Amino acid sequence: MIGFAAARDAIRAKVAAVTGIGAVYGYIRLVTTETDIVADMVASGRLHYWCVVPAQGDPYSQERHPSRHRSYTYRYDVHAFYALDGAGLSQQAFTTVVLAVINAFEQDGCDLDSTVVNAGPAQWKVSDERTLANVLCHHAQLSIEVTEH
Repeated sequence: MIGFAAARDAIRAKVAAVTGIGAVYGYIRLVTTETDIVADMVASGRLHYWCVVPAQGDPYSQERHPSRHRSYTYRYDVHAFYALDGAGLSQQAFTTVVLAVINAFEQDGCDLDSTVVNAGPAQWKVSDERTLANVLCHHAQLSIEVTEH
């Protein structure tokens, strides 16, 4: 069994491997200074930040089967922020990156161990604009479910 934290780390690694991704964390970053923001959340001169966190509502469940075998389901939300730039067609660029992450999970899940029977597909749940560190950003929320026996 890989467990909740290892599954989160595998999702994080899968997201980070996609071309064009900024920083990817396994938690929500707390930044309080401009120096921290630049160091932790800026990629290629643009605020571009991803985090993988337990899903709101139902992040973990387990089921006992008649054979006394158990299955575990872990649910995660992946949040992405990308600084808005109307002149630079940032919405199209961000959409391309988000779809590349979704495609990465469609191709081969999370490449976890043999106990994992399902990893993904990623579902795009939210697309909006939010302010992060006083910067207006495109925001996407993906949901990913991992099931293991």
